Amino acid sequence: MNFESDWELVDWSVTLAADIATSEVSDKTAVGWSYSRWNCFPECLSFFSSYNNDIYLKIEEDGQEPDFRGSLNLTNFISPDTLLCPDTLMACMDTLRAVADLSLYIDQNDYVHAAFSTCCYFELWDTTHANSSIIWHWSEQYPEDFSIIHEAIAPADTTECGAWNFAAQRPSLGQDPGSGYLYCMYQVFDLDPTHQSEAGHPSGEIYISVSTDGGLNWSEGKNVTNTITPQNAPPGECLSEYTPSMRKTVDGECDIMYILDYDAGSVIYTSGAWTLNDVIYHKVSVDSISTTPLVPQNIPFHVAHGILNPAVVVTLDPVYPTSIPPPGGELEFNIEVANHDFYVQTFDVWCDITLPNGQYYGPVIGPVNLTMQSSTAIDRDRIQSVPAGAPVGDYMYNAYLGMYPDSIWCIDNFEFTKQSDGGGDFVEGWLNWGEEFDQWMSNPIFRTEIPQDFAFSGIYPNPFNPTTQFSFALPAASHVKLSVYNLRGQLVSTLVDGMRDAGTHEVAFDASDLASGIYLYRLNAGNNNISGKIVLVK
Repeated sequence: MNFESDWELVDWSVTLAADIATSEVSDKTAVGWSYSRWNCFPECLSFFSSYNNDIYLKIEEDGQEPDFRGSLNLTNFISPDTLLCPDTLMACMDTLRAVADLSLYIDQNDYVHAAFSTCCYFELWDTTHANSSIIWHWSEQYPEDFSIIHEAIAPADTTECGAWNFAAQRPSLGQDPGSGYLYCMYQVFDLDPTHQSEAGHPSGEIYISVSTDGGLNWSEGKNVTNTITPQNAPPGECLSEYTPSMRKTVDGECDIMYILDYDAGSVIYTSGAWTLNDVIYHKVSVDSISTTPLVPQNIPFHVAHGILNPAVVVTLDPVYPTSIPPPGGELEFNIEVANHDFYVQTFDVWCDITLPNGQYYGPVIGPVNLTMQSSTAIDRDRIQSVPAGAPVGDYMYNAYLGMYPDSIWCIDNFEFTKQSDGGGDFVEGWLNWGEEFDQWMSNPIFRTEIPQDFAFSGIYPNPFNPTTQFSFALPAASHVKLSVYNLRGQLVSTLVDGMRDAGTHEVAFDASDLASGIYLYRLNAGNNNISGKIVLVK
């Protein structure tokens, strides 16, 4: 694998929630970060924009040249629906948001895992609880499931944990290669009012939780530090574990490191005083971490009454200035479409123009129907003419993504201005041209035909020397495992073990290192199971 030294701008963020993971068994990589959901981000911010984030994830099987435009919106929180007001309980929709941490890990079976914290955020009022939080787990193996690692929801507790701090936060994932168990180390603040600093800040403790089923369930975390800060402790007498991290390989012991802060809070934002602190290296035996009792999985990640549209987006990027002179002129812009979802998605893309009087003209582009593979993106440079007869005033150029014309999943727009009426026909002259949209349709990532049923097309060639190819079709995204065994039932090779999109798939098998003979294969795809023989002849 070759590494380039040039830096690449991935995205914008307002929190320190970013991580990267690499596989020990393949070339797979995963990169994750938070992105603010604030409506004008990154051009503008508010105080609460840092509390209102989604987590984005980009997984690359070969670890090379990732196209970050096609990243997966992992959390994809549902925005408020004001049509449900005045019932604000229903209108709020999702009231969880990602905040300031993220841990990525790729396990020994090559599945990507993510752990992160969410705060309570109420977008209708742009406010949050002081410290309430939940630590969540997600995995590539079970992409529909978000599991609770630690729940620390206490709306009535207004204790200030310090800037950028929440009651439970900063998870760090690892795995014991012997047992296959997952471990998560994290920080929890002791909100007992008798254990707070002189400035009124609680002290942090380090907890560890274990999962025996790939992250679907987690044990109640064990406090492995259990240091108690004296009541009203002045600077120098607090015992607050802070900024912890854990080694990803848990080889019988969890190796963790943290700062022992002698004045609780966060001095970067003057939440506490400056102190000279120790950095602690701490080993915890896995035998001391009980696998029971389990954390109740009783809080949904998304509200049940919300309609979770696929994580597909359209983005307009105009070339400024966008002021049209009286004789008319042209707008140059780029339109980008990206599928951040975990599955293949089919939808329409179209554009229209909001006139100064509030009416709409168009569509001036589309509708263009697309079927896009997961984690893909494409863009086109276009030019929009504005005729001399267009009336003076402020306009809005709109791009939509959804099911034309009534179902809109995503919208983006930019403003432009017509300086004065130059005379002539208003209706004619709204021409649009540039890079062809039919190239979208001819690109392989947009020509996906979704089969109606599961189909195994067979192996070709068979007999073979030394390579052959398996072909199968999936009607829906499924977990696929394809393995090859010798006649004694011993595993020779695992060719596939992970999620695959709907569509047709081909998997190559190279038997260069194997002896001639008969081998067995087994394909498991969702509820479908296929097995048979292949013959290697050298």
